[in-house]
Amino acid sequence: MSQNIEYQRFRRGDSCTEEGCRSRKYYLENGRKFCQRGHEQAVSPHHDNAVPGFTQTQQDEDDWNTQGKKSRKQKEQKERVERILSGQDAIDLYLQCYQLILWKQCNWLVNEKRFPSELETVVKDLWGLRVGKLIKAGDKSYGSVSGTFFSSASEAEHTESDGKSVSSRRSRRSIAGDERMPKLIETLGLCYLGMLLMRLPTSLGDLFRWATNEEMVYARATKEIPLEMRRKLPPPIVASFDIKAPLRGENLQTSVMQLVEFYKTQLNMIFPSINYPLVMYKHIRDLALPKAVEIYSGARRLSEMLESDFSYPVSSTKNREASAYPELQIISAIVVATKLCYPFDDIARLPYSGSDPTTMKLDWTTWSEIMIQGPSKRLRRGEELKVTDKDVLKMSDEKIDDYLDWYQRTRIDDRDPKLAKQILDFFPLQDLPPRLPDNAESTDPINLLKKVQQHLIPIPHKSVGDGDKPGVKRPGEFYKRYRSPEELPDTAKAFYELAAQSAGTSVDMLVKSVFQVEVRLERWHRNERRNRTQGDRDEDSSSEDY
Repeated sequence: MSQNIEYQRFRRGDSCTEEGCRSRKYYLENGRKFCQRGHEQAVSPHHDNAVPGFTQTQQDEDDWNTQGKKSRKQKEQKERVERILSGQDAIDLYLQCYQLILWKQCNWLVNEKRFPSELETVVKDLWGLRVGKLIKAGDKSYGSVSGTFFSSASEAEHTESDGKSVSSRRSRRSIAGDERMPKLIETLGLCYLGMLLMRLPTSLGDLFRWATNEEMVYARATKEIPLEMRRKLPPPIVASFDIKAPLRGENLQTSVMQLVEFYKTQLNMIFPSINYPLVMYKHIRDLALPKAVEIYSGARRLSEMLESDFSYPVSSTKNREASAYPELQIISAIVVATKLCYPFDDIARLPYSGSDPTTMKLDWTTWSEIMIQGPSKRLRRGEELKVTDKDVLKMSDEKIDDYLDWYQRTRIDDRDPKLAKQILDFFPLQDLPPRLPDNAESTDPINLLKKVQQHLIPIPHKSVGDGDKPGVKRPGEFYKRYRSPEELPDTAKAFYELAAQSAGTSVDMLVKSVFQVEVRLERWHRNERRNRTQGDRDEDSSSEDY
């Protein structure tokens, strides 16, 4: 054996495989491995260069000084998953997102619609009172073991196989559906109540129109929440900021009424009445009704007869009637006054004098053509959520483009796409064109009123002294009442629809409110006639006694 053999040491813990030999060194010769005492060794599977079935013949120069080097298997980089909050943390973040949306609405009203800057402060105070009561209630129930939202004590005890907490899942669902949590529609109600406190002549229908036309932050409020905040919210809560159905006027009216009741019961706070002189005139002007002064006077007189104060009732008994809502009280009085001045039927009614408001007849067919815009080549604002699969088949190319632009603007998620980027590159999205404003000339109430006045039909009057013939009919006679929208004639449907839009309610709710007002007026008239008859009898009996 050559004396110039180069020995190498076994790995720590290894030695010669021969029983009884404890040699710690080995050498390589002719592709075989021998210990210092000449025992042939089997190649260890743990050797860095070991390959099953082979032995090392020589060492590569690049592998110099590689003995004892450790190699570790690299771990796969896992995709980072944002932690979704639950329980009180989710509630706090939800309220922060809600407050952000409310602030953006107020900021839009102040900057775009030129409302007083104090409106933002008033709405902020209303929101502070609202959320203050919510937090106080949460201290007792939300964080306790028996709370409605979650139970922090039992969160670690009840888990499913996937490791997600049962109580956490339950809390995420209950946060979005609990009645005590503020809903998105209440943001419009808080803005309206702020205007009500400041006595601003703004109707609830204005807020309804701005929200449905997507001028005001509402329909796609999720887009206004920063992505970092959205990722931490449970999916049910994120979905609560995404409105998938058109806003209904009766829901908005009910939401405002519930807010008024909340402030009354929880804080003993009573809101003032609506600034009805200006709001009433605004409705008459927006409906382009001729002889606005006469209709305004008639509506005021009818309201005084019914002792309407145009304030939200504080007792729950009045909430059952549609006419209990002050906005509906105003528009119902206008509708009744309009029906007295310009009936929807073709019955000839002769006025008493030339100064009578009924000396001019309104052509309701022409009024409908002027007020209601005809078919448009473009998709009008607010109609996107009402589109169905059948409507898509009948759409023109322009309307389809408008709908797809609206979908890209409001529905496409700005988070990381789930599809591969290579696939999405085949369908690139173009930059959206700016939204064109509505034609101001076609919606200007002054121009509409001028067009309506050009089609008024004069009616000859006949005084009482001329002698009434049996067939002569006077204004107010044969007054027709409607119990449901199905009973409305074609000439009245368009008027009721526009009146309901102006007040921010539905046609069904308006018809019910008008009918209730008419019943109350008939009852008042019956009582007045009874009192007058009783007074005449008392006067006759006193004269006989004399």
